[in-house]
Amino acid sequence: KTLAKELDGREADILNAQLGRVLAWWFDLSRDVLRRDRVEVLYHPVEGPAELRPLVIRYTSKKHGKTYTAYLFKRENGTYARYYDQQGQEVERRLENPPIEEYEQVTELMNLAGRRHHGVDFKCGVGTPIKAPFRSRVLRHNWNTRLNGNCLELRYLESNITALFLHLDDIAQGIEPGKVVETGTVVARTGNSGRSTAPHLHYELHSVGGRLLNPFEIH
Repeated sequence: KTLAKELDGREADILNAQLGRVLAWWFDLSRDVLRRDRVEVLYHPVEGPAELRPLVIRYTSKKHGKTYTAYLFKRENGTYARYYDQQGQEVERRLENPPIEEYEQVTELMNLAGRRHHGVDFKCGVGTPIKAPFRSRVLRHNWNTRLNGNCLELRYLESNITALFLHLDDIAQGIEPGKVVETGTVVARTGNSGRSTAPHLHYELHSVGGRLLNPFEIH
């Protein structure tokens, strides 16, 4: 609502979504935002508002009694610009043994309230290699493709956790049910298939009993 008072509707919506993706790493957006909090955003208008990204975000939280600041910066050898705090630490958490190394941003975290998002979404270009994070057995691929698009399910052999990879461009050659793949093997490539509005990887984990698991707690 704050941005909508100052900006055109589409521009406000896009900046608001970008703000939420950064602030979610600092506090719970559903419980910790108070009426008298202050938000400041520096951004550069561009043609095609879908490309808008804040250059600097500063959020003063009454509940936490502190100001959070994030700067968009691209390292010399980096593929994408990322957000860093005043100490030069990356705002987003990183997975150990991630399914993809190069991605622009985590666009949605696991959220079982509201729209019930069951995994983590990584924004990246079509064709980004996906690697098996752990030694795995291939269980199945390409089921319920109207929603999932091209998709893959692995079982991590050491933990028996099952992993879903959705909205893929394609499955790597030779990745068939029953095959055992070693850690780091390229198993698929990211895409924009199924019920997807932009290229990304949806990564989802389940326990042996079927309980949803948070990748940022498992990796």
